[in-house]
Amino acid sequence: MDNKFLGKWTLLAERSEYEAGQPPKSATYEFRDAGNADLGVTIEWADAEGQEHRIDYRITVDGKRKSYENPEIADEVMSEYVGENGLNSSTYKGGKRIMFAARLIGEDGVMRVSQKMLGPDGREFENVQYYRK
Repeated sequence: MDNKFLGKWTLLAERSEYEAGQPPKSATYEFRDAGNADLGVTIEWADAEGQEHRIDYRITVDGKRKSYENPEIADEVMSEYVGENGLNSSTYKGGKRIMFAARLIGEDGVMRVSQKMLGPDGREFENVQYYRK
């Protein structure tokens, strides 16, 4: 199976749907093959004020919970493919899922990224972004 996620994706900012916070002005989302079941991920974005940010991380896409390196943020993480067009990731703290990201590539080649998170008040909110290669 060819991994449809590999490559650099560019945010379609006008399509962002945010329940919390402000959507970025621009962003790229890049997936790289990092060997075995691992993907290297780089996300670069300019926030609503134009401040630039970058994060780099690695995920193991095998459907198994793994210890997270910073227990202040999370205890465990898990990523899994859902067919050829889906990639889901979950983050756990204290046995509870605190974040869920669902990435789905549509027939039009656009990747929808839905992030569901728990806010400080314990209520879940969802932010959605769309990307194209």
